[in-house]
Amino acid sequence: MNQMYKSNNVILIGFKGSRKTTISRDLAKRLEFQFIDFDDFIVEMYKHDTGKLIKYRDIEHHHGRDYFLELQRRGMARIRNHSRTVLATAGNTPFVPEVQRILVQMGHIIFLEEDPEKVLSRITAKGIPRFIDKNDVKGSFKEFYRTGIDLYRTLADYIIKTGGLSDKQVIEKVVSDVGHILY
Repeated sequence: MNQMYKSNNVILIGFKGSRKTTISRDLAKRLEFQFIDFDDFIVEMYKHDTGKLIKYRDIEHHHGRDYFLELQRRGMARIRNHSRTVLATAGNTPFVPEVQRILVQMGHIIFLEEDPEKVLSRITAKGIPRFIDKNDVKGSFKEFYRTGIDLYRTLADYIIKTGGLSDKQVIEKVVSDVGHILY
């Protein structure tokens, strides 16, 4: 899609632990845009639906993949018409086909490409997540990373290699890349 005809939203995608939330929040302040953390948005939807507050990563575990995917689709449908918004997606959000279509229409997609070693370190810092095989952490992560990076690169309008860059430097790069077409 031609970048000049996209909505004026900025959507950050990337692996869990790639600093999407932190950078999105600060970028939204810099641009004077609304900020949405999709993880938090989904948790709030879940709380509204069930009256219970649980962590984002536990929703699928408690209710199954179909429920979790439907919640993501409903969440994205609720925010699809926003403008002047910086959206920090969950790491798995772009893997839902219907959500991919919405993201592409919704705004300028920026992939924060982080070094695989840093991603692995960050996502296992609080324990090994369910999507990583505990018996082959490095091997299963390597396959997970390869699949994910291909999808993220395909969806992205812009790719920012964040290795060695501070949050402020990443924000400056985003503003440099897309700032001129957002207003």
